[in-house]
Amino acid sequence: MKPYKLCILTYKKLAELVDETLSSLKDLELDIMAHSCHHASIYECVQKAQADGAEVFIAGGSNYEIFRNKFALPIIELSLSYADYFRSILEASSQYGNTVAVVTYLSEPPYDFTTLASLLGIKIVNIVYTESGQLQPLIEDCGCNAIVGASFACEIAATTGKGSVLAYSGSDEILRKINEAKALAHEIRREKSKAKFFATIIDNSPNAILGVDAEGVVINYNPAAERILGISALQARGRQSQHLFPELKMDRILMEDPQEAADQIIVYRGKELHLARFFVTDSSDGGSAIALLSESSRHIKAELNYIDQRHERITGRGFTAKNTFETIVTANDKILEIIQRAKVYAASNYSILIYGETGTGKELFVQSIHNYSSRKNQSFVAINCAAIPDNLMESELFGYVDGAFTGSRKGGKKGLFELANKGTVFLDEISDLSQVMQQKLLRTLQEQEIMRVGDDRVIPIDVRIITATNKPPDVMLSEGFRSDFYYRLNVLSLEIPPLRERGKDVIKIFSALLKKHTDNYKLPAIPESAFSILTYYSWPGNVRELENVCKRFSLLLSQHSGKTNFNAVKQLLCECIGPKNILEDIYTKYNFSPNKASGTINKSMVEAIKYCFGYANEYIADLLGVSRTTLWRLMKG
Repeated sequence: MKPYKLCILTYKKLAELVDETLSSLKDLELDIMAHSCHHASIYECVQKAQADGAEVFIAGGSNYEIFRNKFALPIIELSLSYADYFRSILEASSQYGNTVAVVTYLSEPPYDFTTLASLLGIKIVNIVYTESGQLQPLIEDCGCNAIVGASFACEIAATTGKGSVLAYSGSDEILRKINEAKALAHEIRREKSKAKFFATIIDNSPNAILGVDAEGVVINYNPAAERILGISALQARGRQSQHLFPELKMDRILMEDPQEAADQIIVYRGKELHLARFFVTDSSDGGSAIALLSESSRHIKAELNYIDQRHERITGRGFTAKNTFETIVTANDKILEIIQRAKVYAASNYSILIYGETGTGKELFVQSIHNYSSRKNQSFVAINCAAIPDNLMESELFGYVDGAFTGSRKGGKKGLFELANKGTVFLDEISDLSQVMQQKLLRTLQEQEIMRVGDDRVIPIDVRIITATNKPPDVMLSEGFRSDFYYRLNVLSLEIPPLRERGKDVIKIFSALLKKHTDNYKLPAIPESAFSILTYYSWPGNVRELENVCKRFSLLLSQHSGKTNFNAVKQLLCECIGPKNILEDIYTKYNFSPNKASGTINKSMVEAIKYCFGYANEYIADLLGVSRTTLWRLMKG
C-alpha cells in the first residue's frame, strides 16, 4: 500500500515545532510534507502540494480559516484548547508582565478569559484581525506587554518590540492531528475505491442504468443505456428525463411506490424493454431514482407471465389483504403512534400478537402490516380459530394426503399454511385454539415446517404469523393458554384501544362510514358537528357497532328527505343508538343510579341529558327522581 500523503501548512514558529515533531515520527504508512506559508502565499503552497499528491491537509490559525473558505479539499484543523491558552497566557505573563493580548483571526477565541485574568491577577485583551495589514497597528496600540497567538501574530509582535508566546502546546497535539488526518485519508481512499468499484460495475453492466435526481434530471447514464436507449451520455446527462424518455416516466416514480413500476414490459421507440428494477433513495435534497432496463426476450416474457398468473391465482382464491395504513381513519395521537410502530414491525418477519376488544379493527391493522411488508405481493390467509371445529382444524391448516381419512378429497389437499407460503397467516381469536392445536402450531412456528395429515414427510414453509385476541394476555394465560406458545407468538405486540378512548375519532370514523354507505343516495352535506352526540355513548361493540348504527342511520336518513338540520340529525342518531343505551352511559359516567336515593345529581349530567334528548326540566326532574325546585337550584348554582 502506498503511504498516505499529508501536507501541513505552517509558518515560522509553528514550522519549527512541526519540524521537531516530524523528525521523531517513525510511521512508514505516512509521507508528510510541510509548507511554510501565510495569507497570499497559501494558494501557491496548496497547488504544489496537490501536484505532489497530498490527500489531506493540516493547518491552524489564519491558514486554516483561509484554506477552509477558499478550497473544497479535506483538512484537519490544528485547533487550540483552553489548556493551550492557559499555558501560553501564564507563560507570557510570567516572562513579560501582567498585560497579555490574545490574537485571533476573523473571530474571538471560543473561551472567556475573565476568570483566568482574575485568578492570575493580570489583564487579558482580545485582538481580532481580518486582514494581515491590520495586525501590526492593533498590536502596537493594544497597551500590552506580550502577545499570545499563532505564528504570524508572534512574528508581528517581534517587529513591534513586544514579547510573544506561541499558543500551540507541543508535539502531542500535532501528532494527534496527524493521526486524525491519516484516518481521514484512509476513509477517503476507501470511498474512492468503492466508487470506482461501482462505476466499473455500472459501466460494464449489460443493463441500461439510468439515474435521475429529485428534479428528474439525468445524473447517471452508462454505455449500455447509450446502446439500448439510442441517446449518447453527452446528450442525456444534465437534461430532463421526461423530455428525453417520456415513456419511462422517471419523474413520476419518485412520487410513487418504486416496486409498482418494477418487472414490467414498456414500449420505447417501437421496441419492447424490460424494466427490471427501480431504486429510490432518500436524501436531504429530495432523493433520486435509478432504473435498470434491458432488451426484452422470450425468457423474460415467460417469467413475467408466470408472476402475473401466480398473482391471479392468489387474488382468485381471495387470499389478499384489501386494507392499508391509509385506510385507517384517525386523528388520535395514540392510534397514530400505534400505526408508526406497526410500520416498524412490518419491516421484520417476527410474529406479532395484537390485542383489542371486539370490533376495534384488529384485522385492519393486520392487513395494513401485510401490505406494508415485503410480503405484500404474496398470499394473505386469515383463519378464525373460533369458527373451525377442533377435529377439522389440523386438516384445514396443514392439509392432508389422499386417503388420510374417510371422506377426504381424492389426491389430497393443500392446507392453508402451504397456500400462504411466502406470505402472511393471520390467526384470529387465537385464545380459542385448543391445547392440542397450540402444541402442533408451536412446532410449526419453531421449525417453519408442516406435515400433512396422513403423510410421513415434512414440508418447509416460509410464512409470517400474526395473531389477534380480544382477551387480555393475563386472562388468556389464566384460562390455560400454553405459556410457551404465547411467548412464541408475542415477539412483537400491539394493543388497539377501544373506540371510547379515541375521543373525536368516533365522529371522523362515522363520517367516513356514512360516505361509504350513502354512495347510492344523494344526500345533502351534513356537518360533522351534528354527530357530536356519538361521543356520549361508550360503544361497547366499538367500530363494528358504530358501523351498524351508521347503516341504520343512512337507511333511515334516506327516508327523511330534506330533514338534515342539526336537531333532526341528532334525534335520528339518538334513535339509531337507542335512547336507553345513551342514558345508561350518561348515568355511568357521572356515577348516578336512578334506583338509589343516595344518587348524586351532577349539573354536567343534566346538561348532557338535555343536549342528547332535548328534554324539558320538568321531565328531567321526574326522570332523576327529584323535585323541580331542587333541579332548578342545581342548574342555577
